[in-house]
Amino acid sequence: MEHNSKKEGDCMAGRGSGTITQCEIWKDIKGHEEEYQISNYGRVRAKERLVNHSSGGKRKVKEKILNPFINSNGYYQVNLYKGGKVKPYTIHKLVMLMFVGERPENTEIRHLNSVRTDNRLCNLAYGTHSENMIDAAMIGRLGRQKLAVKDVKRIRKRINIGECVGDIAKEYSVCRRTILDIKNNDSFYWI
Repeated sequence: MEHNSKKEGDCMAGRGSGTITQCEIWKDIKGHEEEYQISNYGRVRAKERLVNHSSGGKRKVKEKILNPFINSNGYYQVNLYKGGKVKPYTIHKLVMLMFVGERPENTEIRHLNSVRTDNRLCNLAYGTHSENMIDAAMIGRLGRQKLAVKDVKRIRKRINIGECVGDIAKEYSVCRRTILDIKNNDSFYWI
């Protein structure tokens, strides 16, 4: 079941800009339709429901937004319970599954701004590993990488006009091998 949230602050028009921000949309989570929902903003909520109590009766659980935690890979994650069992889910995977569909073969989920905790639908897309690396490189967030895309483009221009590899390496605080790899298209080949 899908519905738009109409709570104050969820859906607002940009003042004087003529633009309207998107309303928060909630969808039931596959396999947990009675218990949980995910929104296009990357928020997870437990639905109001009756659950079995340890005394044998039932108790009412109120609706609440879950607090995600950051897993060992740096992604937001929640634990969802069903039938007394717990299962961990990363939020970006839930958003994509429920709003876009199953992940196509040979693709991964891209955080377009490379911020692993930004799980808004507008920041997520399926893509190849290469596309994911290009996203990260474009904003200079590729792991321990010292060089951004603009640096690699400048280095290539300098190599093409015959500048000394050692001088370029010293200026960018990288080893000569890094500059040679750029020159030979052994690294940053996608740029």
